Amino acid sequence: VTDEHGRTYEARRLIVATGVSRPNVPPIPGVEAAEVYGTHNTDPAEYANKRVLIVGKGNSAFETADNLMETAAVIHVAGPNSIRMAWRTHYVGHLRAVNNGLLDTYQLKSQNALLDGDVKRIERQPDGTYLVTVSFARADEVTKDIPYDSVILCTGFRFDSSIFAPDCRPALTIADRFPALTPAYESLDVPDLYFAGTLTQSRDFKRGTSGFIHGFRYGVRALHRILESRYHGEEWPSR
Repeated sequence: VTDEHGRTYEARRLIVATGVSRPNVPPIPGVEAAEVYGTHNTDPAEYANKRVLIVGKGNSAFETADNLMETAAVIHVAGPNSIRMAWRTHYVGHLRAVNNGLLDTYQLKSQNALLDGDVKRIERQPDGTYLVTVSFARADEVTKDIPYDSVILCTGFRFDSSIFAPDCRPALTIADRFPALTPAYESLDVPDLYFAGTLTQSRDFKRGTSGFIHGFRYGVRALHRILESRYHGEEWPSR
């Protein structure tokens, strides 16, 4: 392993706990013209009387929408899947009540709306606005071009595998967002390469707690015990 100062390290085993550090940018033609959740301007005044499209239907999308509700003229939140509420699924990655203020404005017939469908194209117009092509899932794939003043991507994050040389780059899974792991949190195809923290969530994606802080402690404790058992002859604690 080589660090930013050129120092090198050698080890028999490597544990990576770098989190999901790269924006998950969907392959939409023209997507490079949109703003990204991690860097977009969060000052609501910048969106006063503007039409805003937010791509994504997770907590970051609704958090962004809630922040702009008092100033934006219209807010559309778009994504191919229907939203799922955390209070119903017990999965904290689904929409949390603290972020769902936009739903009231949608259900009570304000101008804000949820769009169930795929964003097919994003085009930047000469005047700086956008023309976005949306294919609606609930209307027999009806396609419509909709004008917006701003487009913000809130489509999550992914693991950055670019730090690995090609001969030891781990296989990825779940739309290439996470490393593919064995039940021991070891890479499927790179021996002695282990992962900890949110990078282990491919083992129970959207079913368990490996993607969140209250699940990390159990995963890390299990990894510690696995390493002690495999390499130090320590039995797994039991009663």
